Amino acid sequence: MPIFTGAGYNTDAPFPIPSPAMRSSRVVASGVLLLASSACLGDFSLDPDRAGFINARAFDDGGNSVLRVDGAFYRGFGLDVLVGFPGLCQVLEYSSTGGGGIQTLDAGPSFAASIAGNSAPVSRVTVGTTLTYEMSVGTSLPYTPGDTLTVSIDGQSGGFPAATVRVRTAEPFVMEPVVAPPTGPTPTVATWTPATVPGSVMTLSLRYSTLDGILTPNAQIYCVFHDTGSGTIPENLLDAWIGSDPASRSQAAQRVREASITVSRSTKVRLFSFYDVPTPTIGGS
Repeated sequence: MPIFTGAGYNTDAPFPIPSPAMRSSRVVASGVLLLASSACLGDFSLDPDRAGFINARAFDDGGNSVLRVDGAFYRGFGLDVLVGFPGLCQVLEYSSTGGGGIQTLDAGPSFAASIAGNSAPVSRVTVGTTLTYEMSVGTSLPYTPGDTLTVSIDGQSGGFPAATVRVRTAEPFVMEPVVAPPTGPTPTVATWTPATVPGSVMTLSLRYSTLDGILTPNAQIYCVFHDTGSGTIPENLLDAWIGSDPASRSQAAQRVREASITVSRSTKVRLFSFYDVPTPTIGGS
């Protein structure tokens, strides 16, 4: 799996996410891999790319849905993010690390996130030389999943330019528990509530421990499926999961929608909406 060159990744979400600032709060509260060329900026005479990655994650607030939005803006060569290709399943490490190594850009003091008649600022946070954008503690946006989220970036001279991008938010779903086959590895089918509107993918993480006597997961089977309501996990990936202590196993799924705009030839913004099952609660993780 390609990862953000020179940086760690964080897998306390269903799949690895970039965490350029080494701190406890999520820099990007979602499952995307940030990809970047390993070349140094000084090796090229061409202008590097500028890319913004903004993430909206659903939370449960006492039975009501709310959104929290965060993101970051980058400068580098070959910047992109990878959510995953439908039909892909693989075994990955499950751990949490952090790192730096790519330049973040100033997009102004804050950008605005608006949905269902409500709006909130997503404000600049500086840790060392790293700039990220987060909602203030305790702030969230009430909405109905499926509503359209609008993000308006004022931009900053010499940093990231102004832009506006919109996305339909990901809808709730029920994911049935995936059960280890009793007779050994066989293709295993995951089932969930299918999307009623095209444009989303479903991700699934089956987490487990490969270490005797240790119940903290250190590995996962990670799959990306077309959001049709079912997907098959290949039998050749299941050996270690079936052989693990059942008490170490857990699963998490995530519906992902995204929209992107091209601001200029070398500048783009991608906006992701995530709905997790289990769904985190406000004040939780």
